[in-house]
Amino acid sequence: MRSYYIYMLEIEGPHAEKRVYIGKTYQLEKRLQDHLGGNCKSAEALKQHTIKAIKEIHKIKGLEGLESLAELDAITSRIENKSITDKMNGDGGNKAKYRGGCYLYKWDDDTFDLLNLNHKNYEELKKYPLEKVNKTEYLVTGKNKHQIVKDIMKDIH
Repeated sequence: MRSYYIYMLEIEGPHAEKRVYIGKTYQLEKRLQDHLGGNCKSAEALKQHTIKAIKEIHKIKGLEGLESLAELDAITSRIENKSITDKMNGDGGNKAKYRGGCYLYKWDDDTFDLLNLNHKNYEELKKYPLEKVNKTEYLVTGKNKHQIVKDIMKDIH
């Protein structure tokens, strides 16, 4: 059974002050290495930005009974989209470009509050709560980027 994660990156770049990128993956270590290394196949626009921090990593719970990869991908995509929609609404309805993640203007702590869902299309997502698995925010500095990913993987396991 694959573990799926929703993660948030704080980014800076052209035409942007502080923004957040939200993504999902079941290959967390590889995805973070790709983002930090500039190999962002599913997030081409990230190549123009600097990743400043890895804000949060949440593990999606309640997926144990699902075996179909298509069903897993569909459910986790809805969870990701709900997180993004909640965040955009929390930002005053900013129209953000969305493709494999989302650029947002600011960060607040309500992004992953999926326990208070009231939209009927997302009612079933209450069965899949998110568990925050990182203990700290990881600042991306001159430190070896592969070491940052190793530190994260050690932290969450």
